[in-house]
This record gives sequence, C-alpha cells and structure tokens, in this order.
Amino acid sequence: MFEWDEQKAERNQAKHSVSFEFATRAFDDENRVTVIDNRRDYGETRYITLAKIDNRLYVVAFTLRSSIIRLISARKANNKEAKRYENN
Repeated sequence: MFEWDEQKAERNQAKHSVSFEFATRAFDDENRVTVIDNRRDYGETRYITLAKIDNRLYVVAFTLRSSIIRLISARKANNKEAKRYENN
C-alpha cells in the first residue's frame, strides 16, 4: 500500500515530470536496488530505490510507516545511479 502528500506529489510532477502514481511501479521491478538514505538525519529512516519502469531507470525516495510505503520523491536516474543499478 502507498501514500503520499498531495502537494508534494504535485511539486514532484512539476519538477521531475514523474507522478507518484507512476512511481509506485518501481516496486514491481524484481531487480530493484534499495538502500538506506543516510545523507542526513531525517527524523525517520528513508530509503532510495533504483528501479526500472518501462525500461527506463528511476530513483524513488520513500519511508515506511507501519506497512505503508510513503513516497517522498521520484525522478529519472542519472548516469551514476544507472551504473550502480547495473552493478548490483
């Protein structure tokens, strides 16, 4: 199950041209790579997933609240992230 902040979803769509509805498909990629985002203290554990949707690689940031995946951001992956995905 997924959830997100609607205003954040609108900002993400405007900035990255990726809807959160579309981004939920990242979790269908059996080869997805998920790591803890420890770049800073967010007050909760955040994760970053690299996953393919329609043969294009995306980065999806999220947190877990109980059994619910709360999306934070989604965008197309850059070259460095693509290499990380391919090496895993």
